[in-house]
Amino acid sequence: MHSLTFTMKEDEDMSAFLAGCKGTWTDTVGSHPGSGQLQTTLFRNAVITGMPKEVKEAMESNPDIPGSSTEQWEKHLTHHMKHYRTKQDEDKQSNELAQVQLLKLQLDEARRKANDTKKASQKTTSQMVQRPSPQNNPPSLDPTPDWRPPYPQYGGRPIGVPGGIRGRGRGRGGFRGQPPNTCFECGQPGHWRRNCPMLWRPQGGQGLIRGQYVRSSQPPFQQAVQPYQVPNAAAAPVHGQYPQTMPEGQGYEY
Repeated sequence: MHSLTFTMKEDEDMSAFLAGCKGTWTDTVGSHPGSGQLQTTLFRNAVITGMPKEVKEAMESNPDIPGSSTEQWEKHLTHHMKHYRTKQDEDKQSNELAQVQLLKLQLDEARRKANDTKKASQKTTSQMVQRPSPQNNPPSLDPTPDWRPPYPQYGGRPIGVPGGIRGRGRGRGGFRGQPPNTCFECGQPGHWRRNCPMLWRPQGGQGLIRGQYVRSSQPPFQQAVQPYQVPNAAAAPVHGQYPQTMPEGQGYEY
């Protein structure tokens, strides 16, 4: 019994492989594999042992192999080896294609993530650009002061009333402590200054007295247009009574 085994190279031709196995066998054993049935069986077993698992199983499961001629045996061995190599090539191509597809998917995923990151960065940058920056408003250069409603000058003497110009006569005193609805002109309750009869004393046809100030051309107790209009009624004094004053020196004198 000889323990020789033969291993076929990946791309080796079957005819060349078998010829090499026969020469090695003859050199080792000292007799040709076809010299007898025993030598033929031992040689075939040595060749099948070195074959791939799929080829070995295919040859052992074939019922036509035992007792076949050398030509038939070599033909079956060549067929199964060719089938094995074809399947190996197909599997290799399939694996390569799968690897290519996997690499493509990984590349697409990497590109998608890169694009998402880029879009998120651009969106953040756009939001930062569109967001208005805080501005320090400069102080107003408008010299016009805030408007404040004129308040009555309680306790003072209105300009232009009798006894209040150029020291003529004695004034009627201030307006402090006076009850509501009291006239600022004569100090009597019951009417307001704009309706005071003291402003409409008849002149007896003698015309205006020298130094007397003309107040209005409207008759008494007629609602006249107020010289001061307040835009906010809540800011007006009690009963809306404003003192009507005229700067000193204005009016008509005779």
